[in-house]
Amino acid sequence: MDRGDLVDPGEVVSPSNGYHRGRSWEQSPGPGPRSVGRRRSRTRPSPTSGPLGTVTNGRPGGWRENPPRSRPREGQHPDPLWRRVTVPVRNEKGRRMGRADRIRGRLIRLAIAAALVAGLGTFGAGTASASPPADEPPAGKPPAGPPATVTWRDLGTLGGSWSTPTDVNDAGQVVGTSATADGRSRAFRWQRGVLTDLGALGENSAATAVNERGEVVGSSDGRPVRWRNGSPIDLAAVQGPAQALDVNDRGEVIGVRYTETSGMYGQGFLWRDGRSVDLPGLGGDSYPVTINNRGEAVGFVTTATTSEAALWRNGRLIRLGPPDALASMAHDINDRGQVLGSMRLDGDPNWHNFLWHDGVRTDLGAITTVGINSRGEFAGNPDGPVGTRPVRWHRGTSTELAPLGGDFAQASAINSAGSVAGQSSTADQQTHGVVWTRNRVIDLGPLQHGASIGGVQSINDRGLVVGVLNPTGEGYRAVVWDTARR
Repeated sequence: MDRGDLVDPGEVVSPSNGYHRGRSWEQSPGPGPRSVGRRRSRTRPSPTSGPLGTVTNGRPGGWRENPPRSRPREGQHPDPLWRRVTVPVRNEKGRRMGRADRIRGRLIRLAIAAALVAGLGTFGAGTASASPPADEPPAGKPPAGPPATVTWRDLGTLGGSWSTPTDVNDAGQVVGTSATADGRSRAFRWQRGVLTDLGALGENSAATAVNERGEVVGSSDGRPVRWRNGSPIDLAAVQGPAQALDVNDRGEVIGVRYTETSGMYGQGFLWRDGRSVDLPGLGGDSYPVTINNRGEAVGFVTTATTSEAALWRNGRLIRLGPPDALASMAHDINDRGQVLGSMRLDGDPNWHNFLWHDGVRTDLGAITTVGINSRGEFAGNPDGPVGTRPVRWHRGTSTELAPLGGDFAQASAINSAGSVAGQSSTADQQTHGVVWTRNRVIDLGPLQHGASIGGVQSINDRGLVVGVLNPTGEGYRAVVWDTARR
């Protein structure tokens, strides 16, 4: 299909189908209180620059090759497709090209690999340091002064050798997936030191998101599920194999389902009050990535040749990418309707990120954004040589975030207070976790233990940082750093 055959960007495309009135036996939640101006800091897929056919999200680690063109099998360990965005494109000669990305799912993949290691590692807590209040340090210098201590905490496992987190809310509830003693994968919720097996419809389950009401969504044995009060509930209105990807504070769930005619990404859906509606596309797949508390979802749609950034509002598709883009996708939205996305323009070898709001698209340049908060602030990692620093951007002004004495720093997530979590090298070239607040830098301690490098994943509005570590070499474990208790 030629790009000129498509409708103009910004044109609203109505869905051809209404809600599927499936016979749902679960108890549907009513609309809950809207957390206006609040947005949890989950890291979203965020492509950046690279050679045509390659997408990354700026996380440390190796490149990820294209995922196999197959759908999740029953009992297979969950590696949600929304964490590995790869969209087919064609070059000027018409040859098909793949694009591989490294996004937050790298942490999950590390945990999967670690699951092959037998035994259950046991380890205690480590310590990290925080500088006293100060302005952001000058170039290449960590804040001075005697450090306070911050303790990282192992969340444990459900009997197996690994656990990996996927989301955290402001109540401090961490959800994710863990191996069990008998080799299964089960969704978990951790809160106040207690790790809970959320159960499954059959053998296996995986949690992908939690809202501020404590409702968890994910998948179990090929079906989308929602956990309320600790019990898994099948979203029966969603037809066929499917998985739930995100949930807002009103209990609206987005996800993808797989049909005989869908491609490798599937058909996006929105579930609300026991009913499910397909998200319209452009003749190919539709893939939602996240949903805000106004019920607006963003992601991408595919055509025969490319992908295009998409916003679904009130059941309609709004195209966000420029008409001359080779490919584009959206990966985050706040409650104001401000959207972060990425695009690849003809004639430019670099991926650019963009900010879209009320029909206006602003090219942010060659930068990898990692999330936007309720104030419209976002953090990102500009492309550049070694020593290029991450930035916090607000209303056209960017602030550099200094490393911990080394020449490398990278942002991973931002919360509503503007605190940015990430990783940095130190003067002796170790890799540490780090949090940049508005007036201090907090050193979370080393992420590397032996040959294994952990990662910082997200931060909630109370300063609880979530990530993974592998201190013993026996398996990656979900951990938290409570920077509010330093």
